Amino acid sequence: MELTIGQLIKITLGIFVVVIVVGGLYFFSSYINDFFGNVVPNESVQEGTQTNNQIVQETLNEQVDCEQECGKGILNVCDKEECESLEGCKYEIDVGGVGSCISGN
Repeated sequence: MELTIGQLIKITLGIFVVVIVVGGLYFFSSYINDFFGNVVPNESVQEGTQTNNQIVQETLNEQVDCEQECGKGILNVCDKEECESLEGCKYEIDVGGVGSCISGN
């Protein structure tokens, strides 16, 4: 069984699309998380009290700030030096060997 030129082009385009989608998810993951994190509205709470969900959300918002500021711009990947130059941010290596910029020193 031989591959025709048309089949090779389809295979190449399919691989290209998969690479673009995975790359987009990697580089824009913080924006995607922020979007879906704000889809569900907060519960109504009496004035002066906080729920555990609100405390967790505030903590996540602080982390998003470091993630959004580090690596800002087109083709600018967040690295350790840039992350640690931001106030209140630290660079951690994940299990997969990929680093991320999070809140806290």
